Order: sequence, then structure tokens, then C-alpha cells
Amino acid sequence: MSGPTLTRRELKAQAKQTLARWARPCMLASAALLLFTLLLEVVQAVTPGTSLSYFLSAAVEDYPFQTGVWRLDAGAAARLMTTVGLPAAFGGAGALLGALRLDAAGLVYLLLIPFRQIPMALLIQLAVLLLSTPILYGALQQYWHILRGEPLPFRSLFSWYLDLRLTGRAVALQLLLSVWRTATSLVCMIPGLVCTILGSQSGAPDFLVLLALPLTLLGSLAGYFCYVRLLPAQYLLARSPELGVGQALRQGLRLLKGCGRDFFLLQLSFLVWHLVSLMLYQVLDLYVVPYQHMASMLFLTALDTAREAPGGPDLTLL
Repeated sequence: MSGPTLTRRELKAQAKQTLARWARPCMLASAALLLFTLLLEVVQAVTPGTSLSYFLSAAVEDYPFQTGVWRLDAGAAARLMTTVGLPAAFGGAGALLGALRLDAAGLVYLLLIPFRQIPMALLIQLAVLLLSTPILYGALQQYWHILRGEPLPFRSLFSWYLDLRLTGRAVALQLLLSVWRTATSLVCMIPGLVCTILGSQSGAPDFLVLLALPLTLLGSLAGYFCYVRLLPAQYLLARSPELGVGQALRQGLRLLKGCGRDFFLLQLSFLVWHLVSLMLYQVLDLYVVPYQHMASMLFLTALDTAREAPGGPDLTLL
């Protein structure tokens, strides 16, 4: 194919050069985004009952549940809630319990979903989405302008809060992306989950246990690949706020046609950065977040330019 050649190395190098040149507006946008996100996470962490589910691991003799999904009455749910350090009243309406029993290890893993907490947890998650999405799109919009060499004033980061139409579009798209990511991850992890459940049974073949972990990891990657296919819509909406949600999704899918794997590999190349940042209490996110976003924007820009050239894009992501 003729047309411009796009390499991941060149994209990331250009993103780093831009980040170095416009370090102050980049860092300010990232700091505002990360601090706001951290504040919301702290509020969630210190507010009881904001989680949709609770995880518990214990000895089999203490919780002799068999592998499966169970519906607990109010009394049993209340006792389990006190075990995880929450008020018994949270289990007052009963709960759904998923159990994975590993007899060989003498452990049982429990996933508890109290019915009474579902409305509150969903309401809290919606509130977090409403509060965090505008600052995210304000930061993304700033990165687009920085790539053009025209950084916006700091106050522009909050402009998406001031226009309800912009807020509505951004929140609707982020909600769709969140649901899509959760759904595809769950579906793609079904083979690994099935092997885990079957392998936990007494007398199950050893190969089922050995298959569970790689299948789960591959399922996670497959789910992330499906999510990344829709991710360009986020960048396109931040660049062109006048777009509708449907338009942003269609343009993003059309732009990635034939190049979805390359965009996925670009996102995956930042995995080590995120792991290192996680070990350093996410301090490095001040650098990693704008670095990844701007590299993604450069990819989409170069791809858009290449598609307009005769013969289409020539992608060589190394």
C-alpha cells in the first residue's frame, strides 16, 4: 500500500517531544484530572455502602459453601456483612453470593452482592461518572490543542461542566464505554471462569486448573481489545464537541477499520508504564496519562491523514 508510514516508535517519540515542549500545560491538565479522580476515590472509600460487591476469602471449615451461586436470606447476609466489617443492616434485604471452593487449598472465595446496596451503589457510580467525565474531556481537549501548539487557558479544563449539552454527550459516551468494557470482559472471561469452576470440583482433571489462568488472561486481553475498538470515539468527541455520540462512535469505527490491532498494540505498549506508576502510588501518571493520550491522538490524526492519501494507510507499528 502507498501512503504515509506510521510507526509506534515515531508516534511515541513525537508525543514525548510535545510533552517536553509543553510540560507546564500538560502537567497542569493531568494534575487537575488526577487530583479530582483521587478525591472522588477517597470519598467513595470512606463512605460505607458505596460498593456493589464485597470479596472475602476464608477457610472452608468456616464457610462450607459449595462452588456455585446462592441466594442468602436477610439473616445469613447480615452475618456475612459483619464479617467484612460492614453494618449488618446492609444485608437486611438478603444478598446474592458467588462461591468458589478450592478443597485442595482448604479455601473458599466468596463474592457478596447485598440487594439493599445495589440502588445506592449504582447511584454513587452514576454521581462519580457525572462529576469526573467533564474534567476528563476538558483534559483531552487541552491535549488536542497542545498537539496543535495552541494550549488553552487553565480554566478551559472546566468548560465541559458549564455546557449541559457537552456534559450530556460526554457522560453518555463514557457510560456506554464503561458498560461495553464490563460486558465484553465478562463474556471473554467465561472460558477461564468455567475452567476455574470445573477445576475446583473434587476429582477434576488437573489440566482444567492449569488452563484456568491463561484462559482468564487471554479473556481479559480479548475484552480489552473489544473495548479499545470503541475508544477513538472518546478522542474524537473531545476534539470535535459538536459531534453526537453516535457520530463519534461511527467515525471512530470507520477510522480504525483494518487498523484495530495496531491501535490495540499501541495501548498495550503503555502497560509497563502503568504498572510502574501503580507501584509508585500513581505519581508517574502525571507523565504517563498525557503521554498515552497524546500518542493515541497522534495515531488517529496520522491515520486520518493517511486514509485521505491515495492507496490508504500503511501502518508499521514496531
